[in-house]
Amino acid sequence: MIVGRVEEVGADGEVHEVYDRTAPGPSDWPKPEAIQSELPPIQPFSEELIPTSFHPLVRDVAERMQVPMDYPAVVTVLCLAGTVNRRAAIQPKANDTGKLETRITEIAIEIVLTAEIQHRESAIRRYQWRVERKAELEEEERKRKLEAERRERERLRRLEQGRIDRLLKDAAAFQQAHVIRNYVQAIRLALPRDGAS
Repeated sequence: MIVGRVEEVGADGEVHEVYDRTAPGPSDWPKPEAIQSELPPIQPFSEELIPTSFHPLVRDVAERMQVPMDYPAVVTVLCLAGTVNRRAAIQPKANDTGKLETRITEIAIEIVLTAEIQHRESAIRRYQWRVERKAELEEEERKRKLEAERRERERLRRLEQGRIDRLLKDAAAFQQAHVIRNYVQAIRLALPRDGAS
């Protein structure tokens, strides 16, 4: 099968090589193999793999939905696993005659312990949040007080500076008045009196 003709053009503008690119055609492909629909053999699902208390529920759901018991059994065990923090599972063993009922006490203890652990972790998180929030509020209050103290110091400094400025102004005015009084006194002494002339 010819895909196309390729020509390479050099820098001088002349065609240097011409060839046909070919690809394998349908006759060159290998024969397709048959798709196998056989599945490897597995053991059939047994009710003994799930707790006896789940048997009526699983049977009822399988009958109503017209599905094999495997589907509702797996979903039921997954729901149980969700409530006990993934500690429940279908674990078939070759020569295991034990049932899940023999582990009910262990499962109940796991449920209680998991709930207690989650409660304590939640309490610790809440406590840590309260401690952090209290520290944030205390820091904000400290900054607010520092800012108020700074503003008060600035206000007092301005008042003090204003008093100093007024005192200096009053002192300058007093000194100027003293100079004027001395000048007037000197003029009076220098002028002859009307009665004496």
